[in-house]
Amino acid sequence: TVGASTASLTAANKLVIGSIQTDSLFFNGDIAEILIFNSALSNLELDALEANLATQYNIAIQSPNFGLTAHWKLDESNPSMIATDSTGNYDATLVTMTGNEWTLGAVNNALTFDGDNDYLSFDNYTNNPNNVTLSAWVKLSASDAGGAEIISIDGDIGLRIHNTGRLGGFHGISGSSFRSINSNRADLIDNQWHHVVFSYNASTTTSTLYIDGAVDISLNTGALVHHAGEGSRIGRHPTSINYHFNGQLDDVRL
Repeated sequence: TVGASTASLTAANKLVIGSIQTDSLFFNGDIAEILIFNSALSNLELDALEANLATQYNIAIQSPNFGLTAHWKLDESNPSMIATDSTGNYDATLVTMTGNEWTLGAVNNALTFDGDNDYLSFDNYTNNPNNVTLSAWVKLSASDAGGAEIISIDGDIGLRIHNTGRLGGFHGISGSSFRSINSNRADLIDNQWHHVVFSYNASTTTSTLYIDGAVDISLNTGALVHHAGEGSRIGRHPTSINYHFNGQLDDVRL
């Protein structure tokens, strides 16, 4: 792993490699190279260093944006009726909203949904992915009777928070049915920011939910089957009268 951290060293500290200063938490493995700089490196300098070390040690680097199909940063400001997709492909339109729902978010700005009829539409998305990951920052204070839809792709694949406070992911299977996975954690309706992810791996037919950077649950949910397109939405399900999001969404990715 190529990584970096920044810290200040004082005379009272020991510089230790392979454990911490109290001579505990001993490292068990190989350490290839350690570099210490007398200043904090910029992102550009870190990228160059990472590329150099990767070449030196024959490490394949995969971009954090690998496979990114759409990215709604939701960093617009009032008034704006368009949520821009940074990939340039799937700008989303605010529906039954005024364009004045932008506010401070987890990462720069975010968009506020009223839990009634607010949502974003990006119906020009017509792909049928075999592998898919949906992610977002969410801040939910309440949900409607069914829960809160974060993002739904043609009604076939979706990420939502149930009215029980659990995270849920779902995908289509044969016979016009669906298979779902629900988190063990049930504390997401707490008016706090959480990062949530639903990922489906076609090669293993495995669905996985992540909450705040940690795997919550992973299950075999069978083969994904795409049904007839119902439209793609952020903040509600394409057809159900339930699942309207009541809170704030930020940095939604597909």
